[in-house]
Amino acid sequence: MTKESTHNIEIYHQALQLMEKNSELRDDMYQTVADRVTLTARFGLLMLIVIAVSIFLLLNTLNSQVVHMLQGIVTMNQSFESVSQDMVQIQHDMQKINQKTSHITEISKSTHSVADTLSGIQLAVSNASNSINQISLGMQYVDESMYHVNQNIFPLTGHIFNISRDMYRISQPFESFNSLLP
Repeated sequence: MTKESTHNIEIYHQALQLMEKNSELRDDMYQTVADRVTLTARFGLLMLIVIAVSIFLLLNTLNSQVVHMLQGIVTMNQSFESVSQDMVQIQHDMQKINQKTSHITEISKSTHSVADTLSGIQLAVSNASNSINQISLGMQYVDESMYHVNQNIFPLTGHIFNISRDMYRISQPFESFNSLLP
């Protein structure tokens, strides 16, 4: 062989080695980019799952608190109904007292000082009756207010339930990504 052909073969081998090294570097670069893209995608999916779980837990906690509030309002309504019934009984008793004290006028003719005292008692009883009537009206207003509060809070339960259900539906597609996580 000639010197020139040996030199050409060496150049050819060097070119092949450079091409092979270039190919290996390109493969390494593609592999690095693919690893980073895969890692970024997995991290993004993990963050989405964490956010979805956090929102679900938050809504679940909020839903349980609304249920406790509704139970408290129901208990308060029962207490107000009991107080209202007691007020009705007191009014009934006050009417009986008024009926009983109506005979006092006959007694007042015979004893002036007793009549003055009894008139004061009758006035105090009448004032107490008026006060009880005002308290009863106030309790009815409170009862109506609590009813309106119940009416306003009750639709929130349905909305919160719908949000929880929608969050559950949203999280369904992410379950298939669990196999991708390391």
